[in-house]
Amino acid sequence: MVATEDIKARLLNVRDVCMVKAVQLWSLLCGQNKRDIAIGLSVGHSNIIAVEVERKNNEYKIVGVAAQKITPQANDKIELLKALFRNNKFTSSVINSSISGNAVITRYIRFPHMSKKDLRNALEFEAEKYIPFNLSDVFIDFDIICEEKEDTKKFYKLALVAVKKDAVLSFYDIIKAAGIQLNALDLDCFAYTNLFQVTYPEKTEEPVALVNIGAELTNISIIDNGHSAFTRDVIFGGTDITNKIAKLLNLSPEEALNFKYNLDVNVQENKIILKDSLKYFLQELKLSLDFFKNQVCKDKEVKSVYLFGGTSWLNGLCQIVNEELKVETFLFDPMKKFSVGENVDIQLLDQLRGSLSVPLGLAIRREE
Repeated sequence: MVATEDIKARLLNVRDVCMVKAVQLWSLLCGQNKRDIAIGLSVGHSNIIAVEVERKNNEYKIVGVAAQKITPQANDKIELLKALFRNNKFTSSVINSSISGNAVITRYIRFPHMSKKDLRNALEFEAEKYIPFNLSDVFIDFDIICEEKEDTKKFYKLALVAVKKDAVLSFYDIIKAAGIQLNALDLDCFAYTNLFQVTYPEKTEEPVALVNIGAELTNISIIDNGHSAFTRDVIFGGTDITNKIAKLLNLSPEEALNFKYNLDVNVQENKIILKDSLKYFLQELKLSLDFFKNQVCKDKEVKSVYLFGGTSWLNGLCQIVNEELKVETFLFDPMKKFSVGENVDIQLLDQLRGSLSVPLGLAIRREE
């Protein structure tokens, strides 16, 4: 187990949990190797995915991809990570990864204007008002979203982030045991927000909801004027849809999974079944959009919703969200801005397309 003090010493800012002197390391690597290249590593509930990306003149090329399926029979993440890097010829040693889930809490707050040093010191004492964890059990940091003025007083609008130490240390131990040297450990929501801003720069000035639907967890983030303005996790994913379908139709898990992937929503009965299985998801997404409008940025409405994650490519999902929430809904194509190298497994990329937003967002992360 790496010492807590060692991890905390590497905690530079919200985007740099558990960094190993990233700026210096990146400069050193770029000085030795003219290729601007890095690997994004995503360790999820059902897949481990690594994508290697090369950047030239702000253009991005995928030059390597690999994945390992996590199953009840193969769930040792250390061994899966070892196999992934042993069996694939990645060229970069710059590896960025991320964490998410209930170990991460983000609060959006207003705080009086002061120097950055004073702000950090003040938040060490004030954070307990906003964070529902014992402060000795978490790493805390913040990101300044913008400055606001009210009469003659100035305020910061902040994203205050707390990450449970146990979660960071546990993840770090897995990575270390697999023989991997991390350049940076980020948060999932920052990784895919970064990718979205690169992919759809014309959309960053209006409120947009980014909805990452995984196997067990859905993350909802709303960005406004290019900044993260709201984020929350919902315990819901593709597994819940499968289980609901199995219950509704009295099917085995395997039969329900097959039904889900081959579902034709043009058949009204099938569409009703899918809507029923999505009821909780739709309810929580609507609550999030309403909360943003009424509490976070009053009178501002989310103009569009972009779905991604492994479950996002479910037939009819965008259509149902559009109809039920009355907001334009699209699939977020994570590969829109990327070319693909000649030695990359195109078939594997296509299979992983819905799950590439986090690893690609990590792979294009740079210390500028």
